[in-house]
Amino acid sequence: MSLFLQLIGKVIYIFANAYWHFVGVVIIAGVSWSFASGCVDALIYDSLKEKGQEQDMSKAMGLFSASAQLSQVIAPLVGGFIVSSLTMSKFILAIAMTAISVAVALFISLFLKEPKAESTRSEESSFTLLKDGVKLLRGNVSLRRIVLLSLFTSSFAGYFYTLYQPYFLKSSVPPVWLGIARSLGAMLAIAGSNYAYLLDNHIGVKRSAFLATASPGAFYLLMSLVYHPALSVVLFCLAYGSISLEKPLFARYRNIHIESKNRATVLSIINMFAGMYEALMGLVIGSIADYHFSYAFMFMGGIILLGACLFRINESHLIRRQL
Repeated sequence: MSLFLQLIGKVIYIFANAYWHFVGVVIIAGVSWSFASGCVDALIYDSLKEKGQEQDMSKAMGLFSASAQLSQVIAPLVGGFIVSSLTMSKFILAIAMTAISVAVALFISLFLKEPKAESTRSEESSFTLLKDGVKLLRGNVSLRRIVLLSLFTSSFAGYFYTLYQPYFLKSSVPPVWLGIARSLGAMLAIAGSNYAYLLDNHIGVKRSAFLATASPGAFYLLMSLVYHPALSVVLFCLAYGSISLEKPLFARYRNIHIESKNRATVLSIINMFAGMYEALMGLVIGSIADYHFSYAFMFMGGIILLGACLFRINESHLIRRQL
């Protein structure tokens, strides 16, 4: 359903020529992401659990995230050639190619195998699952701390990908590097996603969780102070790459505490709170950036580092306890 709605939105986007058309596209996109919220992680974790490999969630989620990041290596470069001139026909071509890509993904999704653990979810009503999910978040102290850490160390990636453009302009970075830097950063993100699981194995949960959550904040603070053409590109790429560390690790941390029958619902609740937080913070970040975007980087970095210090976790928070 998520991919189907995405495809509908892209097709409408091709023919949109009025304000309300674009409003409709945004609404469809929002509903589309709501369908996807929670179900992807649940499919991956329960597929692993079915084979007794749930301990490999960080590794599997890293591979998934790395595969998704591959598009961020290719798309900026290909897109730069497609939109070689800022004409409507070029933009429409780029949107049409995006629609074709989503259509391919939709076709592939029809052949996904449903894990057996997932099928038990239909035995209880949606309201019961929602109520149990809220009860779990309220009663499970370890899961709540993991969620709070993830929430208050949000990398604000969407705002970061917007602010880096005026940041490059201020730093006198040649325009051609807008796409190249994005691709280089995505390459680092692929490596970070793919090998994030090794952090737990080598330095433990406490240090790896802190490194994964605090790193983007540290790089944001540096970006608020450094305006050198070459160093700005390096810092952007490092920040981009560091953002990728959190998702694979926390996918395992969260799912340890959640039952299969309620997994997608609980993850959707968590994503809902994360979306609300990022939306509210976006208003603040936007206001600060409107005054001076370097202060916006400083604000984001400070919030992330504060959250990483206040809600630190360790191995004891990964022990599942019955309520």
